[in-house]
Amino acid sequence: MSTDSIRFFFDRFGLTEGDVDKLLATALARGGDYADLYFEHRVGSSVNIEEQIIKSASKSVIQGVGVRVIIGDKTGYAYTDEIEFDAIRRAAETASHIARTGGSKQASPVNATPNELNLYPVETPVSSVELATKIDLIKRGDESARRYDSRIREVQSSITDEMKYVMIASSDGRLVGDVQPMA
Repeated sequence: MSTDSIRFFFDRFGLTEGDVDKLLATALARGGDYADLYFEHRVGSSVNIEEQIIKSASKSVIQGVGVRVIIGDKTGYAYTDEIEFDAIRRAAETASHIARTGGSKQASPVNATPNELNLYPVETPVSSVELATKIDLIKRGDESARRYDSRIREVQSSITDEMKYVMIASSDGRLVGDVQPMA
């Protein structure tokens, strides 16, 4: 749900609605019809088995904030992979410089918009399962495939998962988010 994602970014990275308002104001400081901030934090993992041996296991974190400022048909865009107020402020200043017009526009204060739909009704996301459990799952799949038919000699299997948090704040006052568990 949207509020889960918004709470995630505010709690994990120490941001507030007031900070988001200031960042949007910075983005519009040199003019612009519209500005938005796109926050993303993804944690992914993968485990692969070949020849009944775990061949690889990996985990990755990808995160950042994109700042977009639109004026007429011009768009200024900047990005930072640091989800930290000063880094986002610098990206907002950069996007503002790219799309500058000389005037400035006031951003509306952001207000979290609850999302009534849960598009991913997952009780226990795969990303929250321990590595040992994931390994056990793919080993059981390997064993099951081999038992199915004695002619099966080669089994390759893997499990890949990702937990993605997204938050979007816009100068028209919207603050929305989404949590996307993938497997």
